[in-house]
Amino acid sequence: MKKNDWEKLKDQSTRELQTLVTRLGKEIGELKMQLALGKLKDVHAIHKKRKDMAQIKTLFAEREFLEEQKPAEK
Repeated sequence: MKKNDWEKLKDQSTRELQTLVTRLGKEIGELKMQLALGKLKDVHAIHKKRKDMAQIKTLFAEREFLEEQKPAEK
């Protein structure tokens, strides 16, 4: 994921990000199926999708952490 894409993800709502994670999960499943059948040409595609999913989940954790910290500041 490029830096520009990462900045765009930070601006998206949590619901949009959850939809994106779900879509990436389905894509990973399809890629694994293609790999098992020997039809996958880009074998690194699974790794790239998993990395993107991990970055989005990290963004979820960051937002959750920031929400937990807000009440403690008051």
